[in-house]
Amino acid sequence: MRQNGQLFLEVTGPGGSEKSILAEIATMLAGEDNAASAPIETLESPRERAALIGFSLIRLPEQEKWSGDGAGLKAITGGDAVSVDPKYKDAYSTHIPAVILAVNNNPMRFSDRSGGVSRRRVILHFPEQIAPKERDPQLKNKIARELAVIVRQLMQKFSDPMTAPPAPVTAELRRGAQHQARRRPGICFLWLSGGTAGA
Repeated sequence: MRQNGQLFLEVTGPGGSEKSILAEIATMLAGEDNAASAPIETLESPRERAALIGFSLIRLPEQEKWSGDGAGLKAITGGDAVSVDPKYKDAYSTHIPAVILAVNNNPMRFSDRSGGVSRRRVILHFPEQIAPKERDPQLKNKIARELAVIVRQLMQKFSDPMTAPPAPVTAELRRGAQHQARRRPGICFLWLSGGTAGA
């Protein structure tokens, strides 16, 4: 996965909305060994940041109760060098070129009033709860089998890595994930081909 300069993703929605699907897809795309899960405090602390070096995906699960100005988050997503102070080693400054993905029931609250966080934040909201009987326990495995198609379609659709997906595609990703949670076949392809899942 490649960091989209000065942006981070926050997936929100009530419990049972299957918002974790995007986190699972992101982890599969990055590779399990390249993904780390941490509280947002890890981004804010020079000592804790040492645990994030070398990862291309940083997941922030259930951080909605956190409060702060997000200075570390802004610096990392802005491509700025940040200080790292590992135990028993000399402190140093480095860039952390990772995609940051938060998954929360409700959006995180930042005390920053400069607009730095809001400019970097892309919220994908999953408003609809999926009934337990309609959920597919094999969903992760099904998506994994389609991963090669997902990657191929992404590379074809966004051949310029600096080109951000248009809003309709982002909305289709959200709709597609919820439809796939209802066992709609082949939706991974539909997300990326610009099709619709139907009624």
